[in-house]
Amino acid sequence: MCAQVGLACRQPVRPDFDAFMAKLARVFDFGDARIIGRRGGLIPVGGRVAPFGAERVLLVGDAAGIVSPLTAGGIHTALDSGWRAGHAIADHLLDGAPAPHRVLADAYPRFFWKRRLRQLFDLGPPNWLIDAGLATPPLRALAQSIYFHRRGLLSPRVWSDLLHPHERRRAG
Repeated sequence: MCAQVGLACRQPVRPDFDAFMAKLARVFDFGDARIIGRRGGLIPVGGRVAPFGAERVLLVGDAAGIVSPLTAGGIHTALDSGWRAGHAIADHLLDGAPAPHRVLADAYPRFFWKRRLRQLFDLGPPNWLIDAGLATPPLRALAQSIYFHRRGLLSPRVWSDLLHPHERRRAG
């Protein structure tokens, strides 16, 4: 049996793997385990890696690149891909279903539109310019209407507030 244990950190910090393993030893006995390799790298956020699986090997979650290229968020897709992988593995081992990587080829998201949005965003202005723009009254009003307004962007009141940000209406 083989298990992969991973530890993520933000550069330039280097992880203390021995301290991490000591902490894990409180909940799992690694006494008979041996390290067969170490590697490091960035989490792929450009979409699903290829290949993400082969016979007796399957990557899920962050390792498979199932991370939104736009937001770098991936907890929901990691949980979903893990759930799907578990079922595909069980079906393969117990019922002779096709290899899990073949079953999951169409189930893993490809993030086509999010990749395109990310590419567009990468061509955009620098962060300091975006930050300056977000501080302007029209963009602040737009952000408030999206995140905090009860009726959302389809409400006439929101559009009135956006077009006339200095004429706030009284509630009631």
